[in-house]
Amino acid sequence: KKEKYNIVIANILAHIIEEMIEDAYNTLFEEGYFITSGIIEEKYEEIESHMKRVGFNIISVEHDNGWVCIVGQKVSD
Repeated sequence: KKEKYNIVIANILAHIIEEMIEDAYNTLFEEGYFITSGIIEEKYEEIESHMKRVGFNIISVEHDNGWVCIVGQKVSD
């Protein structure tokens, strides 16, 4: 049985976050949060779009000195 979590946090480069979006979604309980940071400005729209395609509701995007943090919530079916 695969464990489920309320929060998954990844502060790592965008290309690695890109590879783990589906796994993060599948690892979360319904209404759980995926908090990502370490994303450069140039990549954030790509990451945000992928998160939405997988099923995350984007609830926060923070920009700071060229870096971006995206918070997504797993949407209940």
